Amino acid sequence: DWTAFSTASLPPAAVAAGGTYFLSSLQSKQYVSSARVYITVADPAGAVESVQPPASPSAQNMQDLATLFTAQAITTAVYKQLGLPVGSAGSVTAAPLQGSGSTPTSFLVVTATSGSATRAAQLVNTYVAVFLSSRRSAQAARASMDAAGDLRALHTLTRDPANQPERQTLLTQYASLQALAHNPSAGAVPISTAVPASAPSSPKPTRNAILG
Repeated sequence: DWTAFSTASLPPAAVAAGGTYFLSSLQSKQYVSSARVYITVADPAGAVESVQPPASPSAQNMQDLATLFTAQAITTAVYKQLGLPVGSAGSVTAAPLQGSGSTPTSFLVVTATSGSATRAAQLVNTYVAVFLSSRRSAQAARASMDAAGDLRALHTLTRDPANQPERQTLLTQYASLQALAHNPSAGAVPISTAVPASAPSSPKPTRNAILG
């Protein structure tokens, strides 16, 4: 048999490499896409009535946000937008970007892996959009709640001249909170948009064959 003769005449390493190449080439192709999000405020809702300018997020804040990024509530909203069963489009991770010397930064890197290059990019971009929307919604809800509290307090004050300074303060706060409720901030900015990968990240039969 010519095939048997040919195989037998090859060095064992070549036979093994050929087998590795063949098996790797049979694996399903996987595509990876990613995007970055810059976090300016750790908790936009908590910063609504803060008298101090919001501080940059801490390393722990960034870890918490990375976990929140793929939490069940956001994942459910993502797949509702996509019109797909939860988890069917691929997998998504979020992690803080590490600077030089493993110094934490205020960037989150969102990465999706899918059997479709287009779907991987779509998955990342939808997660980012839902994450930002959830933060804007949380700030709007907090501003509306605080505005309602100021309005109730305002109604308890008579128009006595002695109450005028406090009434004016409440009116100013109320107007500011109402404006914020109608135009909330996500406290985060997408730095890049995910695009479909031009080639799969795996399998890589040639590399696998070389490495054995």
